[in-house]
Amino acid sequence: MTMINTPDDLLALLRENQEFRNAVRHVVLTDELLALPAAHAALVAEIREYIRTTDRRLQALEEGQQRLEERIIRLEEGQQRLEEGLQMLQRGQERLEEEFLLLKEGQQRHTDDIGELKGIGLETKLYNRGVALIASRLGVRGIRRMRVAEIDDNSTEFNDAIYKALDSGTFTEEEYERILDTDMIIHSRRPGSSTPVYAVIEASYSISREDISKVKLTTTLLGRILPDAEMHPALYYMNVEPYIKEEAEDRQVLLIQTKNLLA
Repeated sequence: MTMINTPDDLLALLRENQEFRNAVRHVVLTDELLALPAAHAALVAEIREYIRTTDRRLQALEEGQQRLEERIIRLEEGQQRLEEGLQMLQRGQERLEEEFLLLKEGQQRHTDDIGELKGIGLETKLYNRGVALIASRLGVRGIRRMRVAEIDDNSTEFNDAIYKALDSGTFTEEEYERILDTDMIIHSRRPGSSTPVYAVIEASYSISREDISKVKLTTTLLGRILPDAEMHPALYYMNVEPYIKEEAEDRQVLLIQTKNLLA
């Protein structure tokens, strides 16, 4: 049996004998200390598993972030395409509006041209047949057309009266322009009467309130210089709305309707 006299002898025995070491360990160490290696190993294993789980989660997050970034890129690209599409649509709409405006202007010119042709046709018919109709309606004879601002045998006395009124301030230049713009002014007499009869005529394809006002104004202006004459405002027309016709009749405007511009 080995004798233990010094600490070195004890250490040598511990190194040589496993059972002795185990016996000494159980005597010297507590159960908690003895359990530390196993606990440490378990903790290490748990930490390693946590690290592996964390790595997987981080990898999943990185992959999710990558997918999110890719999706954001696709959204940005889609938004860019949408903005380009909107710009193209806006340019197309602007071109369409420009074309529509040109079409509208062309249509307006066409409408104006047709209106001008209708007006010319109506004025031509007034000069050809309208005067006879007005003479018949008024019951007058010996009709003469007054040519404002023109010198002829029929209109000299008439124009002299207008110029005197203009010089004296009875007419303004604007009122004189209104007389000049009148489509026709005729002079006549009734059988057996010495009273001069004047008719102020405006030709309008479709009568408007403006036409009524214009012919009434010209009639009033001429009445200032021809107070002893019988004055009649008249409208020579193709179409009229019922309420306009009623208004014209209420204002004592003579209405002469033509049926066909081509007749």
